[in-house]
Amino acid sequence: MRKHLKRYRTRHVFVKKIYVMTIIFMILFSFSIIINQIGSCLSNEESILYVSSSGNENFSTIQDGIDTAHSGDTIFVYNGTYSENIVIDKKITLLGENRNTTIIDGRGSGNVIKINADHVTIQGFTIRHSGLIFPNAGINCSSNYNIIAENLLVNNLYGITLYYYINIRYINP
Repeated sequence: MRKHLKRYRTRHVFVKKIYVMTIIFMILFSFSIIINQIGSCLSNEESILYVSSSGNENFSTIQDGIDTAHSGDTIFVYNGTYSENIVIDKKITLLGENRNTTIIDGRGSGNVIKINADHVTIQGFTIRHSGLIFPNAGINCSSNYNIIAENLLVNNLYGITLYYYINIRYINP
């Protein structure tokens, strides 16, 4: 009888250990899934990138900010003159600090802003000096569901040219 009881206790302890190890494994597995989900949520959060002509922020050119941005990000551009032609190829919001003093100057070459992505917002800029050959424009848009708001378009061959578009909202106070 003692031998049988000893064997029973040994088996019972072994079963308890397996049970405890299974619970620990399940907790750790669940914890790793939760951490993975939190990490993926954090990586999908929209962020704000900053551009300053003085170089005191994340970027000194708007195009560098666009190239680094992820879909859904906002790029805030501080006052200054940015002599560049930019291409937007992802869903972003491009915000100028002040439409009178945040200037994108195309230097008389090509489109000042070319929008190739859907769901882009451009707001708060003076957009000037596109190229003088058709179809150059301050803003050339060949995508859908974009918002162009509160911008000044000056000294461009065309202010805005639209190609193959659906639902473009132009808001100018």
